Amino acid sequence: MARRGQGTLVAGAGGCIVQFRRPLRPFQRFVLKSRMLSWDDKWVYIDHRVESEGALVCYAMVRGAFVGRGGVIPPAEVVARTAFTGPTPPLPPWAQAWPTADTAPRPLLREAS
Repeated sequence: MARRGQGTLVAGAGGCIVQFRRPLRPFQRFVLKSRMLSWDDKWVYIDHRVESEGALVCYAMVRGAFVGRGGVIPPAEVVARTAFTGPTPPLPPWAQAWPTADTAPRPLLREAS
């Protein structure tokens, strides 16, 4: 999905959770595996796994949106342009609290501006 109408499609992150399991040495080979995990009416949740030598090095989940010239593209439209035809997969239980937990630092951000 590289284009939508006349404009270029851009992915923007709305937040991420990252956990590192072990270090990578300089120039060590690794593989990045990404997949669209789930979506709701506003966000697409994508998980990323960095693996090296058969082991998980880093795990990240990104909550993001795809944006075109007309603004944010609804996740359902993004999914409709893929080969996926099933129902929306549920988020893992630990990630279901993300939308609520994400509002906690907002007062700190307001104070800083």
